[in-house]
Amino acid sequence: PLHGTGNIPVRRVLKELGFQNVHVVPEQELPDGNFPTVSYPNPEAAEAFELGLALAKKVNADLANNMGNLLNRTLNMLVKYFDGEIKPEFITDNELNSKAEKVLSQVMEYFDKCDISSAANCIITLVDEANKYVNDTAPWALAKEEKMTECGRVLYNVLNLMVKIALMIEPYCPTIAQSMANQLKFDISLKYSELKKDMISSGKLISKDEIIPVFLRLDSEFATNKK
Repeated sequence: PLHGTGNIPVRRVLKELGFQNVHVVPEQELPDGNFPTVSYPNPEAAEAFELGLALAKKVNADLANNMGNLLNRTLNMLVKYFDGEIKPEFITDNELNSKAEKVLSQVMEYFDKCDISSAANCIITLVDEANKYVNDTAPWALAKEEKMTECGRVLYNVLNLMVKIALMIEPYCPTIAQSMANQLKFDISLKYSELKKDMISSGKLISKDEIIPVFLRLDSEFATNKK
């Protein structure tokens, strides 16, 4: 929508047609007759789509490549090495907990100021930190060296962080957040105040057939129905 124009009916129609990964430019979602983000509120003008195109590129790259792939490969490693089970010894304090707590505080502050873009950038930075953590700790190498407890701790730390990230992205991408919640077995309606250090308990978390991509790249064969 361009500052609320057609926002509710268009999104309802898209939902009824089966489109799930619909993203709206936060700065242009709510009604505003002044159309502050464009000099001329005409959908035929290329300028009107600049923020939308920028969001599409950001969502496709940051969510699909970083967050979506991180969750998918971490869950697959948990199934491969531990049959999808979180063992009690995997649950320990780690650096990602403190980073998540700091980012959550920043996100809440930005939301209070209605600074939606800055809040999103904080979340994306946290996802980048999680990817770096995985690459630095290399759980696949730990498994190869038969350091299974260390490997399990890395996987748990990432999945535990993904719970918190899912809650933070829910206002932006509710369908994706719900899909993450389904696989990580938590209630997406939790309030930020209900977050705790360890969000995933020990026990069986997921099986191979329960793992599904939470976000499809715009050029993926699944998104375009190519075979």
